[in-house]
Amino acid sequence: MIAQFFYVGAQVGTWSYFIQYVQQYTHQPEKIAGYFLSGTLVAFGVGRFTSTYLMKFVRPNVLMGVFAVTNVLLVGVSVVQPGWIGLWAIFATSFFHVPDVPDHLCAGDQGLGPDTKIGGSLLIMSIVGGAAFPHSWD
Repeated sequence: MIAQFFYVGAQVGTWSYFIQYVQQYTHQPEKIAGYFLSGTLVAFGVGRFTSTYLMKFVRPNVLMGVFAVTNVLLVGVSVVQPGWIGLWAIFATSFFHVPDVPDHLCAGDQGLGPDTKIGGSLLIMSIVGGAAFPHSWD
């Protein structure tokens, strides 16, 4: 539940500020930044098919761990290398977001027995992280 909360917050946060990042650090107009944002959704879709294929060979929890560490590194790159390198790093995070939701939802309520319904409900409610994190503190 905690992982789902933070994951959705991170995903919504990266997409919410993507256009501003592109404009500020690559000096591209809003329209071009919007095209890049649309491209992140394509990367998300490609990541969905790729991760589904990879789960034939790699356990889902291992794949999710590798993808999560990759995303942390990519966001770190975008912080220390703002500009085009940072743009592509944040862009790539969309590809690596993919296995998180299904893995959290499928693995999160296993072994709960009679508490499965309440556990599943709490997992779904934890997506509120998407509303809790992406704030402008300016």
